[in-house]
Amino acid sequence: MMYRMRTSDVEDSRWKQLQFAAMKWFSMLFLTVVMTNDFGVLAAPLSSPGVQTLARLRRPISVETDGQPLKDVLATIGDEAGLAIKCDWDALAMHGKITSATRVKLKLHKVRADTVLRLLFKSVADEKFKMDFVIGHQSLAISSGAAFAAQKKTQSIDLEDLDRQVRKNDIGTIVFASRRDLIHRVVALIETHIDHSIWETNGGRAGNIVVDPTKARIDVTAPAPTLQRVEMFITDLQLIARKGTPRRDTRTAGADTRAASQLLKVVPAGFKKTPLIDVINSFQKNTGANIFVNWAKLKAAGIEKGRPVTINVPAIPADKLLEVLIDELTLMPDKKRRPIDFVIHDGVIYVSDFDDLNSLTDRRYHEARAIYRKASMKMSQIRRAKVMDLIHTSVGRPQRWRTGENGDDAKGLWAASEFLGVIIVQTIPVQHNNVATVIRRNIPRR
Repeated sequence: MMYRMRTSDVEDSRWKQLQFAAMKWFSMLFLTVVMTNDFGVLAAPLSSPGVQTLARLRRPISVETDGQPLKDVLATIGDEAGLAIKCDWDALAMHGKITSATRVKLKLHKVRADTVLRLLFKSVADEKFKMDFVIGHQSLAISSGAAFAAQKKTQSIDLEDLDRQVRKNDIGTIVFASRRDLIHRVVALIETHIDHSIWETNGGRAGNIVVDPTKARIDVTAPAPTLQRVEMFITDLQLIARKGTPRRDTRTAGADTRAASQLLKVVPAGFKKTPLIDVINSFQKNTGANIFVNWAKLKAAGIEKGRPVTINVPAIPADKLLEVLIDELTLMPDKKRRPIDFVIHDGVIYVSDFDDLNSLTDRRYHEARAIYRKASMKMSQIRRAKVMDLIHTSVGRPQRWRTGENGDDAKGLWAASEFLGVIIVQTIPVQHNNVATVIRRNIPRR
């Protein structure tokens, strides 16, 4: 994902700068990071038959609909991805007024199936309504977030293997004085990085974690999609304890690079009182790029699909045309600007408001074990505190971060935590570049 936003949330605000930065860091970042999205698809393998489902959700698929019923669109996605998709229509109708006949307009070419689903959810649901899914054996079960929360379950998760791996880890033997310390740290990490707002400790009502003091075990009560995300997160922590680093799916980064290259194409740019929706369709046709507009967010900002657009410029590169279009849309009569911009996310050009764009976070794992290299425990703690403080204060806006040790003292969308020398970061992708820079400049070289 690449950002082009005129806001202090993103330090390199111009598109060309961001493109250069992304290309510069691409080779390094894909070796050190992993990605998890907010809809149940995680990078680590499931310990159940759902592992095949994860692989199929990463499969690029194509979907083109122009008002077809949602039921038919889901069937098409299922056929393309090789998945059986079941939908709780009663729950969707009750909580979001969404039915099998809800009309869908979506055009995406060779985009990961999980990303297609996420964008489909956004296209049919309003801002307050959340759709989610659980993974089964070559199948998905879709329902509303409210329905999943109402049917939350309790699952016992054994941390014995994680504890054994930590005891074999030279950093683990220094950092965790006891099994109890490790378990409480794991709980804090879960409540920080997995569906932060649902946990009772964070003011939510849908999730709770109980620690068994006699065993290396936690009892997690949460909606089924969250339980799957917790399971995958524990798998990632086990890999870290074995001195590995969970890695990002390189195909996602490749899709972003291809989308960026499509924006370099020179395209016609002359429009005279052309409806905005037609301008978007023309842009997509001429570039061959995937584009998704969050029309609900634009409408809330006073921008309708039929708004006439006039742009009097010669043929220009597509990225410049998009900048000109955004300028046209955001400038208001009083000279103030609406908070609208675009990003490249999972190979899709995504247009929305700043808050929505800043919520499109990835969780990645940044290697920083050198914090503990050739240092006393006190010196390691000083290095660690310095790096974490710099991340919270110098990467984007400080108020975007949940800055407590457990990420629990702020309402921000972003979080950063350290575990055995790996810094777990949840933020917008362009900011991962800045996090990597902070780490590289402030820990000893190997």
